[in-house]
Amino acid sequence: MATFSRDHIRSKLEGPVFPVPTPFTENGAVDHEALAKYVDFLAGAGVAALMSTVGTSRFNLLSFDEMKAVNATIAGAAKGRCIVILAGPMTGGTDTHVDFARHAEKAGGDAVIAFMPERYYGQDAVVDFFKTVSESVGIATMIHEMPMRSGYGGQVQYALDLLDRLTDMPGVVGMKEECMDGGYAYLLHRRLAGKCGIIGAGSKRLYLRDFQAGAKAYLVGLGNFFPQVAKDFHAAMKAHDLARAHAIVRAYEDPYFDVAVGLGWHVALKETMHLLGLMPPHERAPLPRLNAEQQTKLIACVDKLGWRGRAPTHAAVV
Repeated sequence: MATFSRDHIRSKLEGPVFPVPTPFTENGAVDHEALAKYVDFLAGAGVAALMSTVGTSRFNLLSFDEMKAVNATIAGAAKGRCIVILAGPMTGGTDTHVDFARHAEKAGGDAVIAFMPERYYGQDAVVDFFKTVSESVGIATMIHEMPMRSGYGGQVQYALDLLDRLTDMPGVVGMKEECMDGGYAYLLHRRLAGKCGIIGAGSKRLYLRDFQAGAKAYLVGLGNFFPQVAKDFHAAMKAHDLARAHAIVRAYEDPYFDVAVGLGWHVALKETMHLLGLMPPHERAPLPRLNAEQQTKLIACVDKLGWRGRAPTHAAVV
C-alpha cells in the first residue's frame, strides 16, 4: 500500500527529487546490494522524493524483469521515508505499461511514471494511454513529458491543452518536465504548477529559471551525491534568498557541470559517486565507463573543489 496518496503528490510534491542510477557489478549484472545501500543513504538523508527513470536508471539497458526488480529494490529500501516514484519502460504496448504500473503498486511505490511508447498520432491516443494506465492502479500516475516523435514526421511537444486533459484525470497527478525548451517550460509551469505536481528538468540552474513561473520541484544533478546541498539550495529558494541560492550554484554546480557534462553526464555522475564512496563505477555494455584520461580530468575537478574531504551529507559551503 502506498504511503503517500495521489492528492499528496498532486499538491505537496516540492523540492529536490532524486533519480536513482542503477549500479552494476564488474560483469554487468545489476548490483541490488549496492542499489539498496544507496537508496537507504538517500532516504536516511531525509530526501522528500526519489524515483527510477528511463534515463538515469539505465532502463534502456535492462530487461523488463530487471526493471521490475530494480523498482522493487528501490521501493523496499525506501518505503515509508519518502515519496517513491517508479518508472516503466520506453517501449511496449499499453498492456505492458499497465503491468508495470501494477507491479509498481505491488512493490510499494507511491507513483508510477509512464512514458508514451508510440509516435504521436493525435491527442486522443495519448489520453487513452494514460487513462488506461492510471485507472489500472490505485497509486498515482505521472507523465514522462518530453517531445514525442510524430507519426507525421519530426517531433511534437505535449500541448498545454493536452496536459490539461491528462491532469484532469483523477489518477494523473503530475509529470516530469523534460520539454528541452526554456520558453515552453515557462509556459508549462505557469499553466499547470498550481494544478499538479511537476518535477522540473534537472539542475539548480534550470530551477532558478523556472521558479518565478511557479516551479516547486526539480530533478537533482549533483544532489545525487550531496543531498543536503540540494536541500539547502531549495530552502534558500523557498525563503527567496536568491543571493544564497546563486552562491550555491556558483560554488557547486557551475564548476562541476563545466567538466562533468562535457564528459557525458550519466557516466560522469556515476564515476563521481564512486569517488565519493556511494556506488561502484561499473556500467553495462554498450554504455562505456569514462576512460583513463576522462577519469583523470574528473578527479582533478573533484579534488580542486575539495569534495573528497567532505561528507556526502554535508551542508552547503559557500
